[in-house]
Amino acid sequence: RGSQPLISMLAERVHGHLTPAMARYTRQVTQAWVLYFVAMTAASLGLYLGGQLRAWSLLVNAITPVATLAMFVGEYALRYRLHPEFERVDFSAAVRAFRAHQADRGRRA
Repeated sequence: RGSQPLISMLAERVHGHLTPAMARYTRQVTQAWVLYFVAMTAASLGLYLGGQLRAWSLLVNAITPVATLAMFVGEYALRYRLHPEFERVDFSAAVRAFRAHQADRGRRA
């Protein structure tokens, strides 16, 4: 509470201003990514510490990249199905927003 979620910050950089619907959606997407990373970290640690090195290797080298791509594609499809009113931008705009965010963080540090 009290701070802006990362995806909301990036969306604001891309779109300038977030409508209440966009702000709510970007908070929910940030929560979904946090849950995804917590689950992947827990699975990875569980397999590694449990000595399941073959399964761990499969998870980190094959499943994680595919699952991450599926999260990006799934979120994209869901966003445009649930919110057709949102402005469409290409992937490069999101990359530029992230780079600008990283540069700003570097200047503040």
